[in-house]
Amino acid sequence: MRAPFNSQLTASPVGAKFAWVANQEGRRNLWVVDGSARALTHYDADDGLEIHDLVWTPDGESIVFGRGGDF
Repeated sequence: MRAPFNSQLTASPVGAKFAWVANQEGRRNLWVVDGSARALTHYDADDGLEIHDLVWTPDGESIVFGRGGDF
């Protein structure tokens, strides 16, 4: 149960960028790869809040997401 669980893989509409949600022991963070993989968020608590609805902007420069609440 300690292995990370990745979900919501999404590709940007422009360029070779990908984003996904990584759940490591309940700590959910948004990751992106655009040459190298890196965490975009740094939530460090198992607070039960989901990251959801990943959407890239049309130019592929930004990603928008929801955190917590009803999705």
